[in-house]
Amino acid sequence: MAAILPDLRAVSDAWLTEKNTAEKRFSLGFFDERYIAHFNVGVVRHQGAIVAFANLWRGGSSELSVDLMRYSAAAPKSVVDSC
Repeated sequence: MAAILPDLRAVSDAWLTEKNTAEKRFSLGFFDERYIAHFNVGVVRHQGAIVAFANLWRGGSSELSVDLMRYSAAAPKSVVDSC
């Protein structure tokens, strides 16, 4: 996980820039390396580069939900459906 954290940070920063916003930090689901490192993370690669990611929250043994989803402009248009 540590090896891809800089790539995840770059995608997150690009997403924030595109949305013209900053991290809210009053809700769950803001980008923090220590927080992200505690979860499984699904990544989407396009031409070898990480262009989207979502961290996955496990609720018990049979529940799974997406917490934070971020994507860059380089991601395919349908990436939200993929994460």
